[in-house]
Order: sequence, then C-alpha cells, then structure tokens
Amino acid sequence: GLVFVGFLVLFFIEKFVMVHACGAHDCDYHTIGVAAFVGLSIHSMMAGIALGSA
Repeated sequence: GLVFVGFLVLFFIEKFVMVHACGAHDCDYHTIGVAAFVGLSIHSMMAGIALGSA
C-alpha cells in the first residue's frame, strides 16, 4: 500500500514538477528521471541496511 503510494507521489512529482534535460516540451525520452530514481533507490536501500544493522 505505502510503497505504491510513494511510487505515485514520486511519479507525479517527476512528471509535473521536475525540470528535464531535453529542450523540447514534448520529448519522448528523459534521462534525468531514471538517474534520480536509481540513485534514490540505492540510497534508500543503503539507509535501510544501515538502520537495520544498528
């Protein structure tokens, strides 16, 4: 439940708020969103491991 809600929140923030690298308004491919998602996922996983081992 909460994971899905978190995903939707991040999806809508990225879709409507974040600035993307492409200059065109309707470009089909955004690289910044994928990089941010991967970075945040790895960071959250490492934080969870650190908290779990403490």
